Amino acid sequence: MDIIDSIEPDFILFQELDTNSSRSFYIDQLSYLNAKYPNYSYAYGKNNKIGWLPKPLLRPTGKVESGLAIFSKYFANLAKRYSLPGQQDGFHKFFDFDRAFVEKRYELENGKELVIINLHLSDFNETGRQRFEELRYIDEYLHKEYKNGAYIIVGGDWNHNLPGTDPYLFEAEEEWPSWLKNLPEEFEFEGFRWAVDKYTPTVRSLNSGFNKGYNFMAVTDGFLVSDNLHVIRVRALDHGFASSYHNPVILEFMLE
Repeated sequence: MDIIDSIEPDFILFQELDTNSSRSFYIDQLSYLNAKYPNYSYAYGKNNKIGWLPKPLLRPTGKVESGLAIFSKYFANLAKRYSLPGQQDGFHKFFDFDRAFVEKRYELENGKELVIINLHLSDFNETGRQRFEELRYIDEYLHKEYKNGAYIIVGGDWNHNLPGTDPYLFEAEEEWPSWLKNLPEEFEFEGFRWAVDKYTPTVRSLNSGFNKGYNFMAVTDGFLVSDNLHVIRVRALDHGFASSYHNPVILEFMLE
């Protein structure tokens, strides 16, 4: 909250915002934020609903109910949650995430729309099928919106090593982990460009408490923006992962 208050952003994209989870002592973080920022409107979409997550074995995560939220100083004409493909069925769904992205649309004076999308893609699994299906769905969706002339910003945790970034820039004793893969080259997102801070890590490993120089670090958080937007600056805030295993990323932009 201190970081947000110091920036006073026009739009805030939250991932893993808990509403009823063991890991955050069942604090409803969405209600807390809504009360703290009454001058912002928000849209929320559930992304994780797990009855009981039994790992790690000695300190199980337990019940998880959390989601994605977009807070903004402007009222949107539409807000919607899109369920991503590749979800597991049956018994396995009880232990799995309900991956989705949340969208808010804003009408502009020139008759076009500004579309803000907040996402949190799946972690790596052995086949990588689910993450591939998610990316293909997003690629097709963005292509359609781009053809309609919208201004589009997609931000969040992509759970991939983002294009143009190199984890080896960040000193670490840990090796490159199996859970991190490069974003597949076939997803070029025509008409879009990446807005990332390649010099500041946005995620760290969780094998131990943070020890700079030991933990593996990478850039998995950032923005994909349509080419009708002008990116003024993008920067990640390195606070030593004091509040999370991610660092926040700020995008400053202007409509062409």
